[in-house]
Amino acid sequence: MKRFISLTLKKFKINFFETTIPEGKKYIEKGKQSFLLHQFQDALLFFNNAIDSGFEDEVYELRACCLQKMNCHETAIEDFDKAIEYNPLKFSNYYSRALSKKAILDYAGLVEDINNAIYYYKKSLILDNVILKKFESELLNVKADLEKLTPNFHHINKRPLLEIRNLIGDSLRLIRKARFKNHNRTNLPIISIKKAV
Repeated sequence: MKRFISLTLKKFKINFFETTIPEGKKYIEKGKQSFLLHQFQDALLFFNNAIDSGFEDEVYELRACCLQKMNCHETAIEDFDKAIEYNPLKFSNYYSRALSKKAILDYAGLVEDINNAIYYYKKSLILDNVILKKFESELLNVKADLEKLTPNFHHINKRPLLEIRNLIGDSLRLIRKARFKNHNRTNLPIISIKKAV
């Protein structure tokens, strides 16, 4: 009798959870699958449906990435803004938004976002110098691009060129500090193990 009851309860749980999966979650999963298959229009449609179903906080980052792939950078920036609003500590959103700002030639916004990405990266528990290398290479590319620009650049970007260069320098210093911190965090356990042996 106990076995019959436990089997009945198990079937009930399976049926209950299958029917209670929110429609928005299904749209998110379908959108992710379409995105991975490079079917960005379809993915965008699924992400829009997920947002309409009330899954805003989970979807804006996904939809922004999709919009980036479709070269709709201004709309992608708006979605990254919302994703950052929901999760301001996620450094990858700042970096992704920076890439869209680069596409629309907003160099000041690009450098500020990379600066924020570095700041929140340092606060995360992730130890990956590849990420720091991406940040650094993007900043160095911007620095090289700024050298080629005309003197009336600040009229386009609403920021003096010198101010942007100073932001780049500050960001590069933050990267060096983060690398040093990563090096120290990864080497400490090894040293303590050697001392214990």
